[in-house]
Amino acid sequence: MRPKDMSIRSPSTSKIESMLRSGGSHASAVVLAQTSHRCDFEVVRAAVKHKSSVLKWASPELRANEDLMRTALAQDVLALRWASPELKDDKDLVLLAVAKNGTALAQASLRLQGDADVVLKAVKNSGKALWWASQTLKEDRLIVLAAVSTYGRAIEVPGIPRQIKADREIILAALRNYGDALESATLELKADKEVVLAAVNSYGGSLRFASDLMREDREVVLAAVRNCGTSLRYASVQDPEIMLIAVAQDGNALRWVRSMEKSLVVEAVKNRGSALLHATFELRASKEIALTAVTNYGPALRYCSLALQGDLDVALTAVGQNMEALSSVSEALLTGGLLIHVENIVAAHRTFTNCFLVAATHGRRNSSEAAHVAKLRKLGDDAGLCFVRQVAEYAGITYGPSVAIARRVKRGPIDRNTIRIQHT
Repeated sequence: MRPKDMSIRSPSTSKIESMLRSGGSHASAVVLAQTSHRCDFEVVRAAVKHKSSVLKWASPELRANEDLMRTALAQDVLALRWASPELKDDKDLVLLAVAKNGTALAQASLRLQGDADVVLKAVKNSGKALWWASQTLKEDRLIVLAAVSTYGRAIEVPGIPRQIKADREIILAALRNYGDALESATLELKADKEVVLAAVNSYGGSLRFASDLMREDREVVLAAVRNCGTSLRYASVQDPEIMLIAVAQDGNALRWVRSMEKSLVVEAVKNRGSALLHATFELRASKEIALTAVTNYGPALRYCSLALQGDLDVALTAVGQNMEALSSVSEALLTGGLLIHVENIVAAHRTFTNCFLVAATHGRRNSSEAAHVAKLRKLGDDAGLCFVRQVAEYAGITYGPSVAIARRVKRGPIDRNTIRIQHT
């Protein structure tokens, strides 16, 4: 028996055209199929129109072809990486690339990375291009100004001299889109009120880079906390207005207030329920504050006092907001008279999106289950469909003709991952 011919056969012209029209990975397959195809201008150009990265498999002669490279750049400007060294040094071609994507400067020749025209066009498109500019051009004021105007973090590019970072206009341009550019400013500019205000208006947290004098300036601190409440941690001055604005912007700012007042805690937990963690023990025992916190974020129940974790109103509110709060409910409430309370709710046809019946039954099936099912079905779809389904899901009660809910796999805090839903 004759052995099979394992040599690679060249596909027919019609097959090549069909594969190219389909695009995608087939275009790469055509170029890779035979060495001869890598040298075929028409085949490679058709493939490049679908996927520019195919160019890396083309022959060195084709990667030095300007027309083919322009075709690739029209599809992906970063295709310059596959160009020959000669084309990477072609100013017109590189200008075309960096005008569309400034970071294409990274693929240009060293000579063009030091060309002012090319680099200026690149940084005007994307300030990130300054990373690949020559050291001489990193010291050019006009180029650095153009770069930071589009990308404030360009001020952090290694090689920028001190005299550039001391330039007030350049720093202000950077601060308009990157507040932390204040870190790169000189000490004199960090004490300049206009400069610092520009920084904190862009990002309040940049207050940490300001001079001590500016951190004591009430106007600066107010601007910072309005933008970012937690910047209160860097402020050297606090008053009731500043603290109130800070916690209203971000409840976690409560951690850094110097005077813990009830009104501040209420405002903080209204904004972010988990901020209750930073309140004093006495205020965490306030039912008013606890209700506000768990209404915003149910699991904040874990930060309430032990007494409030066993309070029916607080517990119901917390679990109604998020079932995860169930794990923080006191054991006494779970095993106490909660079942009777829930039965009264059902009997009164009250609807709770996140019910508490699961806590009452706690995964147990008992002789009164039929009564529970009957009361739940009285609610009907209009009154509490979501309520009924969640009760069924968590308590292991069969509901409806099409969905049978299996019992939880294990006891303990409710975990949705332990629930199996079976369709019958």
